[in-house]
Amino acid sequence: MNGPLSCPADTLSPSEGERDGVRGLFRGSMREVLHERILSPKRGFRSGALNLIEAHRDFPARDRISPVPKGEGRREAKGALELLKGSKSTPGALHRLWKIGLIFFLLSGSAVAHNPDTSYTRIKVFPTELEFRFTFDVTTLLSVADLDANRDRRVTLEELFQNALVIQKFLREHISISFDSTKADFGEPEPPVFSENAQFVPEKDYHQTLAHFVFRKAIREMPTAFTLLFDIFDQLGERHTNLTSIEQNGQRDEGIVFTRFEPDYLYDTTVFAPLSDLLLRFLKLGVKHIFLGYDHILFLLALVVVSRFWDLVKIITAFTVAHTITLILAALELVRLPPRLIETAIAVTIMYVALENLWAKEARHRWVLTFAFGLVHGFGFANVLRELGLPAKGVIRCLLSFNVGVELGQIGIVLLVLPVALWLGKQSFSQNARVTASLLIFLFGLGWFVERAFGLRFMPI
Repeated sequence: MNGPLSCPADTLSPSEGERDGVRGLFRGSMREVLHERILSPKRGFRSGALNLIEAHRDFPARDRISPVPKGEGRREAKGALELLKGSKSTPGALHRLWKIGLIFFLLSGSAVAHNPDTSYTRIKVFPTELEFRFTFDVTTLLSVADLDANRDRRVTLEELFQNALVIQKFLREHISISFDSTKADFGEPEPPVFSENAQFVPEKDYHQTLAHFVFRKAIREMPTAFTLLFDIFDQLGERHTNLTSIEQNGQRDEGIVFTRFEPDYLYDTTVFAPLSDLLLRFLKLGVKHIFLGYDHILFLLALVVVSRFWDLVKIITAFTVAHTITLILAALELVRLPPRLIETAIAVTIMYVALENLWAKEARHRWVLTFAFGLVHGFGFANVLRELGLPAKGVIRCLLSFNVGVELGQIGIVLLVLPVALWLGKQSFSQNARVTASLLIFLFGLGWFVERAFGLRFMPI
């Protein structure tokens, strides 16, 4: 079958000139925006739990963006101009659309809301042992160790083994644990592995493929409490987020989000929260996930642009039912699809709905299409749960709670945007507003498609 999702791997790999072109377009403008608005926030603070191990510590903002050498900048600028010129066979309208899209991405940096890089930690607490599993994508690990020393644009499992000591040392030095106010360590490490038991990772999959580092710590008796401190943000980036899940004897499951401003957490092993607390945690996680899932948000906005109220009710209901089905199937690992395929397909759904807005006069039957696309988005929702791990009890209820959180987030977004959309629909310029909004959403979808399908990284969000 032909199509963007069924192309062979070699056709999805951009040339060096194309990579230079895209990077050259975005690097200059985004450099100042990232430094000014994202990489230089106010100094953070740490909560009271940190007093168990230290009184105070500052997180100075650092500029990690190095200047581009003149030669490299000229080479990238040349590639960018080649991209803008296009080929003679390219239709004029499509040629202009590409130009608008690239310019829009440059301008969008001035209003970017950050979508932080994410890592995962899974801690299992047993009466005689603690198990730590730290998970990072390959792109993040490259800031810790030179995994591709031979520059062959892939990282093999052997290269991961060769750099295991460097990465494990980084984890021990930048992630601290204390038992009852006494500093401890993670114990003995196990050999690292890639997700899906991959033997190597090509460059285009660096940001999708995960590597797991497991440690086991033997304990004589259970501490009454332990404190975690993540000091990884200076090296991994001030936008980095770590999602941590702690499971105790299969009876308690607690989730924590570590950021530069909230880097520590005190876990009390003597307190066992009821299932209701666990359900509330998954509900909050669902709400947070939808508000950080900018691709899901734009998909919703594309639906709102041309929909009337009752049509929108049917569309949102169909979308919810569909992603609930695939969320449960994927989270329970009854169905598994490659993350890269899922994320690329999500970008395609955004592009299609945005383009359909240009000719669709009514949305009466759109719920059928939305149901199909909702099945795709459900796999995307499941990815975050798979890495965090599901609790030992109340699995289905936790999944449904997470899904309710996603739905509440979606309803909140729709309620915010719908009044504006209804007002615009009554204005004389409503058709132009709809076309403009749809084109902008399409361009974002197109950018995500190119980024995810070809293994590039240039989108501002």
